[in-house]
Amino acid sequence: MMNNAKHYNLSLDKRLADELKSIGFIRAEQDLSMWCGKERSYFSSMRCRGYGLHIGSLTLMAARIADRMNTTADVRERARLRMALNIVNAVVQEKCRLREQELLTA
Repeated sequence: MMNNAKHYNLSLDKRLADELKSIGFIRAEQDLSMWCGKERSYFSSMRCRGYGLHIGSLTLMAARIADRMNTTADVRERARLRMALNIVNAVVQEKCRLREQELLTA
């Protein structure tokens, strides 16, 4: 079970990066790391070690996106930021659900 949960957690991160790329929010995985408040290599090094992005890092990313959204006058940019925020929040919610499941079955 733990291996499946770990694989699913990593697939959530891949989906996050792919979706954020598809809307033009990030160009590369390094951009994702920077939005999480980490070094550029954070995403790739976590993945290489078999770890998913931390919920706290993703929460910081969501807060940064929300802050940028609230200070941006450009309507199109705000719409793109809102889409990015929705994507990140959905992944955070799913990771929290996954973690809760792990705790309940431990």
